[in-house]
Amino acid sequence: MSNRLNNKVLATILTVCLLSVASPLTLADDHKKKDGPTCKFKQMDADGDGQVSQAEFMQASTKRFAKMDSNSDGFISKDEKKAYRSEHKKGECKHKK
Repeated sequence: MSNRLNNKVLATILTVCLLSVASPLTLADDHKKKDGPTCKFKQMDADGDGQVSQAEFMQASTKRFAKMDSNSDGFISKDEKKAYRSEHKKGECKHKK
């Protein structure tokens, strides 16, 4: 992977980390929300160590892409994105505890 891509991935990971601890008041009930940053962070943290490695981040991204690409053509259309969002925005977070 190029340094530029590594920097983008690391910046994204840092952003997710900062969002998960930035405001306790705003995020107080976030652990229950399926679409909240704390839940997404915990879903990416496959080994439960409180950190998201680059490998964990990439694995979560690959899984999410596969779920969104419902016809498995290697592309995500606007309709696939819309369908994914409507299906996955509802409900409570189901991360490993």
